[in-house]
This record gives sequence, C-alpha cells and structure tokens, in this order.
Amino acid sequence: MKLLAQHRDQQELERRIARDLWVEKGYVFTSPTGEPLHPTTDHHKWRELLEAERRRATETGDNGSPELDQVRASVCLGGRV
Repeated sequence: MKLLAQHRDQQELERRIARDLWVEKGYVFTSPTGEPLHPTTDHHKWRELLEAERRRATETGDNGSPELDQVRASVCLGGRV
C-alpha cells in the first residue's frame, strides 16, 4: 500500500505539471498526461534497457549476469523479440 501511496503522490505532481493537458480517466498507471498506457509500453522499455545492457556488455567485454540472462530469456519466450 505504501508504494501505491507514493505512486499517487507522484501522479499528483504529474497532474500539476501537465495542467490543462491532463485527462482524468481514473487510471492508476498512466502516461504523463493521464492517458492509459499502451499495452506494449513496458515491453518497449524493457527492450531499451536490454539493448543498453547489451551495448555496455559489448564495450566492456562483460557478458552480464545470470539475472539478466533470465530477463532476456523471458522476453524471447514471450515472443516479442
């Protein structure tokens, strides 16, 4: 419940910043203007994070961690690669 309260406070800040652009539709998790999130938003963010990690690993010669391998496998098995 504490995390939801923190999220609500953060969303209230976003509401004030967006001002007239904010669209109140009653969603808990929204875009910065109150619109519902597109269903693939989190998937795209994960792909961005994975790509950044792949570049870092390539540059440093580090193959990453077992945890990252599990995330990569989950994304691949989800058929979204």
